[in-house]
Amino acid sequence: MHPPVVFPVVPGVRLHSLAFHSDGVQVEAATTGEHAACPNCRRDSGRVHSRYVRSLTDRPLAATPLRYRLTVRRFVCANAACA
Repeated sequence: MHPPVVFPVVPGVRLHSLAFHSDGVQVEAATTGEHAACPNCRRDSGRVHSRYVRSLTDRPLAATPLRYRLTVRRFVCANAACA
């Protein structure tokens, strides 16, 4: 049995799984935002173009490496005049 691990609640992120391996801890999560602002024109869009996984590492927790796999959404700008 592994010791209990407490992760903070992060607005806009849902924790899917937490796995303990011999070489560290793997955290699987996904963003939950329903829309995002276009980086060019700043208009909000809720139209999802695709999803992709970002891999992150964090400082060790009690000498145990932490790895994150975060699934994020890529949105399409709804402004027809935006490049």
